[in-house]
Amino acid sequence: MPKHIAVFFIGLCLLLTACDAGGGSQVELPEDPQAFLEEVVVNMQALDTFRMIVEQTGVSYPLLLSFDGVNVVRADLRRGVAQFIAPDELFINVTLRIGVVVSVDIYSLEEDQWASFPSGAPYYKLPPYEGFDIGRLMADEDGMEYAMTNLNDIEILGVETLIDGTDAIHVTATADGDVVLGLLFGLIEPQDDVKVDVYIDPVSKRFTLVEVTMLETVNDETDEPAVFRIEFYDFNDEKDFVAPQDTIDELMPEVTAEVVEED
Repeated sequence: MPKHIAVFFIGLCLLLTACDAGGGSQVELPEDPQAFLEEVVVNMQALDTFRMIVEQTGVSYPLLLSFDGVNVVRADLRRGVAQFIAPDELFINVTLRIGVVVSVDIYSLEEDQWASFPSGAPYYKLPPYEGFDIGRLMADEDGMEYAMTNLNDIEILGVETLIDGTDAIHVTATADGDVVLGLLFGLIEPQDDVKVDVYIDPVSKRFTLVEVTMLETVNDETDEPAVFRIEFYDFNDEKDFVAPQDTIDELMPEVTAEVVEED
């Protein structure tokens, strides 16, 4: 082999070695997916705050809401942006389709909730929901922990690059529908099992994204099944909302429910 070609290949090898050394290290996948999920839950429970974006894609899968304690309203979730403050406080602005698209602010503290409907209107107290307490979301043996410790057929699929360019460890599983109720605030009634896809930051070992697919909507006639997506971000950021001061401790007037039920 001519000397200049040999020198070229040696130089190329050194360059590739240097590039590999300077890049990110290979992500080591956990051997026990259940233990890994439990570790991630502990890391999430240790947070003071985090934000969430909640969206529903695919075929319609309505939420069941009641603003006055009497009328039940079926609403399609467009998008919700929330901040959770440990241990039991949450503010969320949610865009719903209830005949028309409307924006609603909801403030939760322990087992109580108030809603500004539409956003900017006075805050009225929402009716009590049996078993609802926002503190359950991150409580031991409840909410997120309950969901992640009651999955079936857990499998680690590998490392995937998300839409924002970050890498995440992808874990997939199935579960009974009621297992994920805590993650979706008890606002849906799954009629079948669900598929759960969890994406975890390999460095911080915190949830980046959780997708819940309603398996009852998976069929040959539907191109896109109903999927609820919960994105987690801005961990331990400062609280960025002010709890409503001028609340009305009466249930929202019945006329409101009549208006929002229009098609």
